[in-house]
Amino acid sequence: MNAPASTPSLPGLPSRGRTYAVMAGVVATTLALAVALPLALGDRPSDTAGSTETAEFGDGAPLAPGADSPLPVPTMSGAVLLDPVTGQPLPAEQQPGAAPAQPGVAAPAPGVAQPAAPAPGAPAQPGARPAGRRTASDQGITPDAVKVGIFLIDFSRANDLGASVGGYDPAVQERYARAFVDEINATGGIGGRRVVPVFRKVDILSLQSMRDACVSFGQTDKVFAVAQVLGVYGDPILVCAQQQKLPFLANDGAASSYYTQSKNYVITTQPSTLRTNLNMARELLRLGEMKDKKVGVVYYDGYLLEDNQQMLAELRRNRVDVVEGQLSLSTADALRQLPVIARDFCEKKVDLVLLGTNKLFAERFVENVDRSPGCQLEYAVSDFDFAMAGDSFISGMPPSFFRRALSVTASRIGEGRVGIAEQPAAAKCRSVADRRAGTRLDRNSATRNDYFNVTAICGVLQVLRDGMVKAGPNPTRESFVAAVQSMGTFENPGYGPSTFRAGRTHSTDAVRVTQAFGDCKCWKPQTPFATAAFR
Repeated sequence: MNAPASTPSLPGLPSRGRTYAVMAGVVATTLALAVALPLALGDRPSDTAGSTETAEFGDGAPLAPGADSPLPVPTMSGAVLLDPVTGQPLPAEQQPGAAPAQPGVAAPAPGVAQPAAPAPGAPAQPGARPAGRRTASDQGITPDAVKVGIFLIDFSRANDLGASVGGYDPAVQERYARAFVDEINATGGIGGRRVVPVFRKVDILSLQSMRDACVSFGQTDKVFAVAQVLGVYGDPILVCAQQQKLPFLANDGAASSYYTQSKNYVITTQPSTLRTNLNMARELLRLGEMKDKKVGVVYYDGYLLEDNQQMLAELRRNRVDVVEGQLSLSTADALRQLPVIARDFCEKKVDLVLLGTNKLFAERFVENVDRSPGCQLEYAVSDFDFAMAGDSFISGMPPSFFRRALSVTASRIGEGRVGIAEQPAAAKCRSVADRRAGTRLDRNSATRNDYFNVTAICGVLQVLRDGMVKAGPNPTRESFVAAVQSMGTFENPGYGPSTFRAGRTHSTDAVRVTQAFGDCKCWKPQTPFATAAFR
């Protein structure tokens, strides 16, 4: 779809007393809840060592006084606004006192063969064949084929417990994955090799089923890499990436320590939990949403604790008055803790709550706040487990949540609702799914989740294809991981500007603010993409 002649202006963030017009549809993300549900319903992941990730950011120092004007006026020195359609920096005269930032392209990793045709940072062309004779260069690789493991997530037990994740069972997941595998194979494969998918079904509530699948992929199926979109979480990621030495490609960001522990064998098209947390905090600070407010933070302990603590430290470094509400990863314990935390926040007169939890716990929290007379809170969420910033997260929220609820996100959720043309990369993915899987995807639907999941698996498999092509005619798992780090800026379906670079295999470089609307129970963008502070 072609972009309009002029970029639609995004609405400013309304005051909480305004009445909003009904908007037509948004990309539904019910299935992305699957990534969040395990923390509420599943068995408990093992803790891991603390994060060793160092987040790079624009100015490193606390925000200066005066950098707290209300939305949507960005005032932080060095902030760069990006065009919401193209993802490129707006002209200098449209910037808030700063020159446009030119997206950088990471230098190629040492020893990694480079394709002859594409420009630096450009995505590899479908079927591009690196020069040289192809051999059986590694596990899962023959001269003519590459074997890839793909997780299929079974939600039946979660639905029995009230998760209500419908319309995207393992058979549907497989159909969409096969559509993109077939498209890759029909356009020359990956460097001349056809993709041979190996599917394994796992229970969203069973970490052991995920661990077992990782071992089977590595030792029985002997695949080259694994891919997933919908819900592998916790230590099974390390079983795949660290123990079995399988590049683990996913949409949802992982705990920051997982990337370093696996030596970057964890590759995600979203940022790590640490960068997600820090960028939410910094963007809300930058736009004045925490000015003169007491901020409550609901967050998890366990393997996510280190990343969460760094976000709390960032808030305090910027002189925010913080009240903590720490949740156990145990469902039973967390459900007992939520009423206590809600009451404590109300008694301490918290103004704004950062909800670093999942749909189930968030709904229970807001319901408990509503039981405290006179307690009216504002809310903010992020891309944590993605469903936080998606429509599925708010589908069951009480009306009080919509009094004022913001999301800091790297996604393009809700763009159609404010008249922004469909991202070309996402449109291509949708077209493939419509043609090969017989769908008619609607990016503005508030009731169907397929569009998000289609663009997500499409993006993950594109990273697999482009990384393997950059790794040369005979890639190994090690050279593939190095090649991904040399990809530079790339088209990331469903997201804003994105980059992989040396030492960083989790993507997206920009965030925007969206707001939740009760009339449609959906999010819509309120600001253009701005360069993320922590990148």
